[in-house]
Amino acid sequence: MKPAAFDYQAPSSLRKAIDLFVSNPGAVVIAGGQSLMPVLAFRLATPSLLVDLRRLPGLGHIAVGDDGVRLGALVRWRDIEDPRFLRGRGQFVGDLKRSF
Repeated sequence: MKPAAFDYQAPSSLRKAIDLFVSNPGAVVIAGGQSLMPVLAFRLATPSLLVDLRRLPGLGHIAVGDDGVRLGALVRWRDIEDPRFLRGRGQFVGDLKRSF
């Protein structure tokens, strides 16, 4: 099957993304798309607009602090698995590996 027709936007600012959602009630967020594509193909969802968040700044950050790890909404699993992320984190590294 082929998906129903839809528009696509990739805003470069949070303000533009919010404006798209306000002006398009049928809009759906996409930030990767692997799980959404089959849903669209089988027409289980028929959004009027896909809003791609990949270009929004600040959503792909990983911050490690004394209070734990903070992952931005666009952090990919491969970013977390990257050994450079874990290197030099001391005892915390073992705890982090066990939790995944």
